[in-house]
Amino acid sequence: LLAHATTLCEVYIYARRYDDVLRVVASIQSGPENTYPHFLAAQAYYGKRDLVAELRELGLAFQGQHDPDVSALVAIGEGRPADARRIAAEQGRDDTVWALVYARLGDRERVLAILRKLIDNRNVDVVSMKDDPAFDAYRSDPAFRELIQRLHLPASESQ
Repeated sequence: LLAHATTLCEVYIYARRYDDVLRVVASIQSGPENTYPHFLAAQAYYGKRDLVAELRELGLAFQGQHDPDVSALVAIGEGRPADARRIAAEQGRDDTVWALVYARLGDRERVLAILRKLIDNRNVDVVSMKDDPAFDAYRSDPAFRELIQRLHLPASESQ
C-alpha cells in the first residue's frame, strides 16, 4: 500500500498536482523508518512555492534519514548554498536526487552531466526527468532537450 501511495505522489508531482500529493501524504503513516513521504511533501510545497513548509518537511525527512542529499536540500532551503555545494562535492553521486540538488543550486553543467551519465548507463530512474518539475528551468535548454530526445519517450502535454 505504501509503495502505491508514494508512486501515486510521484505521478502527481510530475503532473504538478501538488494538493493531491499533500492529500495522499497526509493519509500515509510515516515514521523514523519511512521518511520518503516527507520528501514528497517537500517537493509539493516547493512546487507551490511554500518554502517554509518545504523546509519543515525536509527537516522531518532529514531527522529519520541523515541522507546527504536531503542535508544539501535543507542547506539550500536555509539559504546556505555554499554548505550545499560542499556536501555535494564530498558526498554527491550521479543519481536523479543529486541532479535535483544541482538544479536547485543552478549548476547547469553538473545537472546535464549527471543526466547524461544516467541515460548512457540506461538507468531507469532518469525517465522521470522528462516531466519532473525540478528540471523546469532547463526545459528550453537545447542540451536538456537533446537528452530528453535520447530517452525515446512519447511526447507529453508539458512539452
